[in-house]
Amino acid sequence: VQVDLQCPTGGILSQSVEASSGDWLRAMPSFWAMRLFVEDGDRVAPTRSLSTSPGFVVLLGYSEAEVDRDLAKIREREKSGLMYIVRPGSENVVGATPSGSGRRNSISAARMRELEAEAEKLISPLASRACSPVLSPQQAPAMPPGIGDSLVEFTLNGDGLDDFDLDGGGGGGLGGFVGGAGGLDDFSLE
Repeated sequence: VQVDLQCPTGGILSQSVEASSGDWLRAMPSFWAMRLFVEDGDRVAPTRSLSTSPGFVVLLGYSEAEVDRDLAKIREREKSGLMYIVRPGSENVVGATPSGSGRRNSISAARMRELEAEAEKLISPLASRACSPVLSPQQAPAMPPGIGDSLVEFTLNGDGLDDFDLDGGGGGGLGGFVGGAGGLDDFSLE
């Protein structure tokens, strides 16, 4: 189960969540992984959506009851003020970035990439995204290997269009390739 952390208060963190609760979270029986998006000195706001969540914890247990117990402990610690330790009087800091704007948008995008990467690891260690190599035209070979002499050079200058016939009746058209297959016998350009 992915547990999105919920900060109940706002202010400037005087201690990171890793420092205040990292070891405590890792000691839980169903703890599997965690990703935190805030550090000491960062402004936190009361969590209203996934984009304002300070991080997430992945819990995997032998039973649903075990996971539920650990989830309840996390929520209790969040509400007690032991997980998000904010500087006194920093709740209404002038000039601080408000929740859901500015830097938060980049955190949301980074958080989404992180969630996708974690989900990919959890789904299967053997499954991975298909990646295409990036190859610029300057780096590409002039001819693909093994093609060489089998290519025919042609130009599109309009010469020889009088002979062109898709039905294979003559000239230099596609007749030898297409007409013999019977696929375009009734086709007309008129």
